[in-house]
Amino acid sequence: MEGRLVGCTPEYAEINKLKLSRGHFLTTTECEAKKNYCVLANETAERLFRFANPIGKNVKVENAFYQVVGVLEPRQATAAIGGSLDAQEFNTDIYIPIKTLWERMGDLTIIPQGSSQERTEIELSQITLQVGSVNEVEATAKAIETILSARRPDGDYAITVPLELLEQARTTRLMFILFMGMIAAISLVVGGIGIMNIMLATVTERTREIGIRRALGAKRSDITRQFLVETVALSSVGGIVGILVGFTCGPIIEFGKYIMKTSFPTVMASLPPEVVNMSPIIVPWSIPVAFFIAVGIGVIFGLYPARRAAMMDPIEALRHE
Repeated sequence: MEGRLVGCTPEYAEINKLKLSRGHFLTTTECEAKKNYCVLANETAERLFRFANPIGKNVKVENAFYQVVGVLEPRQATAAIGGSLDAQEFNTDIYIPIKTLWERMGDLTIIPQGSSQERTEIELSQITLQVGSVNEVEATAKAIETILSARRPDGDYAITVPLELLEQARTTRLMFILFMGMIAAISLVVGGIGIMNIMLATVTERTREIGIRRALGAKRSDITRQFLVETVALSSVGGIVGILVGFTCGPIIEFGKYIMKTSFPTVMASLPPEVVNMSPIIVPWSIPVAFFIAVGIGVIFGLYPARRAAMMDPIEALRHE
């Protein structure tokens, strides 16, 4: 069968998101010892061994036998996007230690050209880099370009940077932030309206009390302050309860994932790793910010009921039954 023989290091699996189905990926010890070990991609293992377990068996590649130490899970091919990302198929690969590749096959490539031959020494055909954050990608690409242009003036190399994917990631992140902001804004408005309705109902129920306080000499500012204090107390309790509920999100999600894994293992296995390993994180600075926002919403939506109570006519308030 046809496929791609890849000489690589142990980090190759992590960088390219290759997940193991059986066995293990190439280790540093195996690479340094130049062992004839290999890891099979999912489709390669199925074609060669059908329903048998490939681990421990040998495969022949380029007149040499390699012992299978691992089998990978299926991996989607990367698409060529706008010329900034090369398409790459992973499901028909065979991975061997890069030093084993150099030892068994060498670095010399012979290309026939009529009556002559062109000999080219190739040490590496591809170098994949992983940076710490998205913001470092473009700067890293420029630095690599500078280094390679100085050392390889003939330009026999190509640098591919997933610029379209980066732009798509930025756009998706911005849309997600806007969407979550809209949800938060709607939630705050709905909560504020709820507080205002509660306080309006309280003002109506306590109309006679307001009239008595005004008759005894209370000023309008005193009535306003009284109901604002009650509104702040109500919103503060709501904010504290919300923060406490937020602390329980982590255990609740972990318990839900445990129930799903025990009750519906096939469904959990079909989900992407990002969803399965998802875990909420509480940022410390968000706790006081959330609390003060809750109090602020209470004050804003509590002003109207407080002013309405303060503007009542004392005589009409005393007549209220």
